[in-house]
Amino acid sequence: MRVYYGSSLKVYHNSVLGSYYGFYDYYNSSDVDIRNNIIQGGTYSLYSYYSSASRDYNLYYGLGSNLAYVSGSYASDLTALQGMDSNKDQQSEKQIATNN
Repeated sequence: MRVYYGSSLKVYHNSVLGSYYGFYDYYNSSDVDIRNNIIQGGTYSLYSYYSSASRDYNLYYGLGSNLAYVSGSYASDLTALQGMDSNKDQQSEKQIATNN
C-alpha cells in the first residue's frame, strides 16, 4: 500500500501484503493517521520517507533483515522502530514467524 503526500487521511483496518515493502509512507502530513493495520513486507514491513504521519496499533511482519526503513535509518526489530520516535508505533506489535 502506498500513501504519497497525503493529508486529512485515515488509514485504518487494512491487511497489506507487499513483495518489497508492505506500507510505503511518503511525505505524508501529520494529519494522516495509520493504525490498526496488519502489514507484511518482503524487504521492509514499513518504508517511511520524510513523513509526519502518526502510526500506532499496527501489526508488522517482516521477511527481510530489517523490519522498517525510516528516513535514512534502518530498524531491525520493533524495539528499534519504537526508539526512532517516542510518539509512533508505541502500541504496535511485531508478528514472530513460527514453524508448525
